[in-house]
Amino acid sequence: MEAGLEQVAKQVLSKPKVKGYMCIDESGLCLFTEGINESSSGLFSSIAELSKQLDASDNEPIITLETEKRKILLKPSGSITAAVLKSK
Repeated sequence: MEAGLEQVAKQVLSKPKVKGYMCIDESGLCLFTEGINESSSGLFSSIAELSKQLDASDNEPIITLETEKRKILLKPSGSITAAVLKSK
Protein backbone atom coordinates (compact mmCIF):
# COMPACT_ATOMS: atom_id res chain seq x y z
CA MET A 1 0.00 0.00 0.00
CA GLU A 2 2.81 2.41 0.82
CA ALA A 3 4.16 2.26 -2.74
CA GLY A 4 0.72 3.26 -4.03
CA LEU A 5 0.51 6.16 -1.59
CA GLU A 6 3.96 7.36 -2.67
CA GLN A 7 2.95 7.20 -6.32
CA VAL A 8 -0.20 9.26 -5.71
CA ALA A 9 1.81 11.72 -3.59
CA LYS A 10 4.36 12.12 -6.38
CA GLN A 11 1.58 12.96 -8.84
CA VAL A 12 -0.07 15.43 -6.46
CA LEU A 13 3.21 17.09 -5.47
CA SER A 14 4.12 17.64 -9.13
CA LYS A 15 1.20 20.06 -9.55
CA PRO A 16 1.87 23.82 -9.49
CA LYS A 17 1.81 25.47 -6.04
CA VAL A 18 1.40 22.13 -4.20
CA LYS A 19 3.81 22.07 -1.25
CA GLY A 20 2.60 19.05 0.72
CA TYR A 21 0.44 15.95 0.75
CA MET A 22 -0.86 13.73 3.55
CA CYS A 23 -2.94 10.55 3.59
CA ILE A 24 -4.84 9.77 6.81
CA ASP A 25 -6.87 6.73 7.91
CA GLU A 26 -10.27 6.86 9.66
CA SER A 27 -8.58 6.81 13.09
CA GLY A 28 -6.52 9.90 12.33
CA LEU A 29 -3.32 7.90 11.80
CA CYS A 30 -0.97 9.38 9.22
CA LEU A 31 -0.33 6.79 6.51
CA PHE A 32 1.93 9.00 4.39
CA THR A 33 3.09 12.58 4.48
CA GLU A 34 5.44 14.83 2.62
CA GLY A 35 5.63 18.55 3.29
CA ILE A 36 2.98 18.51 6.06
CA ASN A 37 3.72 17.95 9.74
CA GLU A 38 2.55 14.47 10.75
CA SER A 39 1.09 15.81 14.01
CA SER A 40 -1.70 17.49 11.97
CA SER A 41 -3.23 14.18 10.91
CA GLY A 42 -5.65 13.83 13.85
CA LEU A 43 -6.90 17.40 13.44
CA PHE A 44 -7.42 16.98 9.69
CA SER A 45 -9.24 13.70 10.23
CA SER A 46 -11.57 15.28 12.80
CA ILE A 47 -12.38 18.22 10.53
CA ALA A 48 -13.13 15.88 7.62
CA GLU A 49 -15.41 13.68 9.76
CA LEU A 50 -17.27 16.64 11.28
CA SER A 51 -17.80 18.23 7.88
CA LYS A 52 -19.78 15.18 6.76
CA GLN A 53 -22.44 16.18 9.30
CA LEU A 54 -23.09 19.45 7.47
CA ASP A 55 -24.52 17.73 4.41
CA ALA A 56 -27.04 14.90 4.76
CA SER A 57 -26.35 13.62 1.23
CA ASP A 58 -23.95 10.79 0.51
CA ASN A 59 -21.53 13.20 -1.16
CA GLU A 60 -18.17 13.46 0.56
CA PRO A 61 -17.20 17.12 0.91
CA ILE A 62 -14.02 18.90 -0.06
CA ILE A 63 -12.97 21.16 2.81
CA THR A 64 -10.81 24.23 2.24
CA LEU A 65 -8.85 25.87 5.06
CA GLU A 66 -7.34 29.13 3.87
CA THR A 67 -4.86 31.66 5.26
CA GLU A 68 -3.15 34.60 3.59
CA LYS A 69 -0.24 32.43 2.43
CA ARG A 70 -1.60 28.88 2.22
CA LYS A 71 -4.57 26.73 1.39
CA ILE A 72 -5.21 23.23 2.75
CA LEU A 73 -7.69 21.01 0.93
CA LEU A 74 -9.16 18.01 2.76
CA LYS A 75 -10.99 15.29 0.85
CA PRO A 76 -12.44 12.31 2.70
CA SER A 77 -12.97 9.27 0.50
CA GLY A 78 -14.24 6.14 2.21
CA SER A 79 -11.93 5.35 5.10
CA ILE A 80 -9.09 7.59 3.85
CA THR A 81 -8.72 11.38 3.96
CA ALA A 82 -6.27 13.23 1.72
CA ALA A 83 -4.81 16.62 2.66
CA VAL A 84 -3.12 18.86 0.10
CA LEU A 85 -1.12 21.94 1.11
CA LYS A 86 -0.92 24.65 -1.55
CA SER A 87 0.75 28.04 -1.60
CA LYS A 88 -1.25 30.99 -2.92
